[in-house]
This record gives sequence, structure tokens and C-alpha cells, in this order.
Amino acid sequence: MSKPRGKPFKKGQSGNPGGRPKTKEFVEAIRTKIKEADGDRTKLETIAAKLVEKAVEGDLAAIKEVADRLDGKPVQALQHGAEGEGGGEIVIRMLKGDDKL
Repeated sequence: MSKPRGKPFKKGQSGNPGGRPKTKEFVEAIRTKIKEADGDRTKLETIAAKLVEKAVEGDLAAIKEVADRLDGKPVQALQHGAEGEGGGEIVIRMLKGDDKL
């Protein structure tokens, strides 16, 4: 059987009437587990403590993660244009929700 070509749905009819699921089951499962107590603190606090501990021990990936979480990721400048053409510079700046340009 061949697939329909062109527009398989009538005008005004959605191909996904239920829409995207409102919750993401995996994310919700992780959030539930991470909020559980692990002794006298949450699992999230345990993870944060371990990350900081690894950073203090000199683990570069942990140091980068801590720095990115505290200061935000650094701005990265990108060059555009072929070699020797003197193409313009494109700067991509990551903003947090409350940051302004």
C-alpha cells in the first residue's frame, strides 16, 4: 500500500489531535527520584556535593560544569566567511531568562 501524497488531512483537521503530551514521563520520573531523601539531604543535594567535591579534586569536567552553572557559559565568537575574504564576525551570546541585551 502506498503512502498518501500531498495533503493527507482535510483542511482544519490536525494530524495529531491530542497534541504533544503535556508531561514527559522520563523527566517526571527523574524529578520524583531526585527529590527523595538520601539520609539528611535530597539526592539533588548529594549530586551537587559530589560535583563540587570532584571539582575541588581537580576534575576539569566538574570544574567546567560548576563554572557554567554559577557564571553561565562563556560567550563564543564565531568567524564567518571563506579564508581571505574578510567575512564579517558573528557573535552568539547565550542569555538567561532575566538577562537583557
